[in-house]
Amino acid sequence: MAAMVDLPVFIRLGRGGDPIEIGTVEFDMSGDGTVTFNRSRIADLLRAVADAVEHPEQEVSDASARR
Repeated sequence: MAAMVDLPVFIRLGRGGDPIEIGTVEFDMSGDGTVTFNRSRIADLLRAVADAVEHPEQEVSDASARR
């Protein structure tokens, strides 16, 4: 049976400071432990974060950031 694995995604601006978690991306893991890495899910997360930064008055739902 397939399972899901959450991969946290962090961002740090500049050279100082601690990175902050901007979301998580779910990946499929097969029964033998193989994880299917899907770059489009990471791109979707980054687009949702960029939209939230550019338009802070519009909330980006957690569902749209997690794909």
